[in-house]
Amino acid sequence: MENILKHAIDKYLYKASNDKFRSEFYNILDTIDNIPLLEDLLAQYLPYTHISLPICEQILEFDSENKKALIAMVDLFWLDGEDEKALKAVDEAYQIYPDDADILSRKAMLAKTNSET
Repeated sequence: MENILKHAIDKYLYKASNDKFRSEFYNILDTIDNIPLLEDLLAQYLPYTHISLPICEQILEFDSENKKALIAMVDLFWLDGEDEKALKAVDEAYQIYPDDADILSRKAMLAKTNSET
């Protein structure tokens, strides 16, 4: 299953304008419930928000407190210039992990960035 999903991701990544490949990616992703596999894929495709955000959502569907996915959501929204969504995501992560250094640093960075705009 991992190879099938990676193949679908690669087709979608390089032909993202094609709805067929996007649909194939989402259909296969919906069948995956292996969180370690999804976390590995998230790490591999993190800068590609159109790939990584759905992977994060799939992880959080099975484990709503998954720290890797919660932090990745903050980073992906920020990379996409979606500061409001990044702030919301970091606040949600902070509610679950109020003492986590990675979350606290992102929260501070986003607060600083938004105060400067």
